[in-house]
Amino acid sequence: KDALIKSSEYIPSHQLDKVTRVSFDITSMLDKFAAEVDRTKKDYSLKEAIKYLNSLKDNIPDVTLPEEIKSRMPFSIVISDFILSQLYINFINKLIPHKSLQPTSLNGAKPFIDSLTMQHMKLLHSIAKPNGKIIVLSDMFAFGFEFDGTLTPFSKIVIEHGLNILKTVPPAEIIESWLNKYPIVAGNDVLYVLKKNNFTNIKLDTIYYWWWIFSRERRYFVNCFIFSPVTP
Repeated sequence: KDALIKSSEYIPSHQLDKVTRVSFDITSMLDKFAAEVDRTKKDYSLKEAIKYLNSLKDNIPDVTLPEEIKSRMPFSIVISDFILSQLYINFINKLIPHKSLQPTSLNGAKPFIDSLTMQHMKLLHSIAKPNGKIIVLSDMFAFGFEFDGTLTPFSKIVIEHGLNILKTVPPAEIIESWLNKYPIVAGNDVLYVLKKNNFTNIKLDTIYYWWWIFSRERRYFVNCFIFSPVTP
């Protein structure tokens, strides 16, 4: 919600009336989940938390949209800044609060995270016009320093390949090796999830990759999927 309020600083005043900012649970299940966790009052280990999350994978509902969005549907262009970790991190934090986790720690939660990915892609399709475009942006890997001053785990891989790799898009085999090492990253499994669920309502037009310079100390490897809805 803080980010939603702060976003007004970046919207020109003469265009504020053209932008509707909405805060809602993009998973439509967090409140019920939090209530259940509070009711049980159980202290979860990481292994127990992952097992519990995976038990929910077949009961993830379609997203309930607020009226501010439904009243304006469908859209010619739908853009999702798909930071996948923001979809599931609230669930993790509720089960094991105040614990710092490495990216590989959550590999076991992939069934649950894949289900959230599918839920999100169905949402994007449901609000797009038949002749529209669906654009999914995601920062896959972080290079540089964490906010506590330590190097990100991914930085070590980049250093092994040489820092010149930061000046260009790496070869496909290198990207694939990164994904194999860190399967739980933002957006990397979108195509796998669509295929696994036989979701043929959208088709991939193209994929772009680039480095996003976030700051002097940190940059992200970003991918961009562009999809078109498929007319039955």
